[in-house]
Amino acid sequence: MIKRFPKKRIPSTLLALALDGNRLEASVVRRTNGSLKILQSFSATLSLNPLNSDPELVGRELRNHFEQAGIKERNCIVCIPLGWA
Repeated sequence: MIKRFPKKRIPSTLLALALDGNRLEASVVRRTNGSLKILQSFSATLSLNPLNSDPELVGRELRNHFEQAGIKERNCIVCIPLGWA
């Protein structure tokens, strides 16, 4: 008998991040009845370059921005500039 993979639960809230150089845009969105509603958003200028700086320090800076904004969402989608891909 073939075992089926368990169905993954689709999250109802999601953190959407957009990085462009040293600029960060973030929004927490909720999916309700086929539409999206922005619950919270913020933007910040990063002091460290995400491509050239120590990843641990960049991660710490991002975490600090999220904590200041009160964002604790774990499910995330990220948009990066095409030149970074």
